[in-house]
Amino acid sequence: MRTVLKISVLAVAALLASGVQAKTMSMPTDQQITATVQHQIDNDPAFAADPIHVTTDHGVVTLSGIVDSRYERHAAKKLACRVVGVKSVDADLGVVNN
Repeated sequence: MRTVLKISVLAVAALLASGVQAKTMSMPTDQQITATVQHQIDNDPAFAADPIHVTTDHGVVTLSGIVDSRYERHAAKKLACRVVGVKSVDADLGVVNN
């Protein structure tokens, strides 16, 4: 019984310690978010012909430029949303072929 109690106490302590570490990790800066989103867009073949400009303000990413379709507009927004630290995405992207 004491062994089970010791293991339980150690397990709880480990969980608490990992939670504290997770909370103390800093969020990426706007510059880091912009760089990450821009890198992912620049390296995605779907956007090779479409220059998309990325800016970030307090975690809100703005995508600007022109894309070939609504699908590409949606895909760019979805890609940006997956980046850590992004709170929301404004896709200010013109669509050539509706």
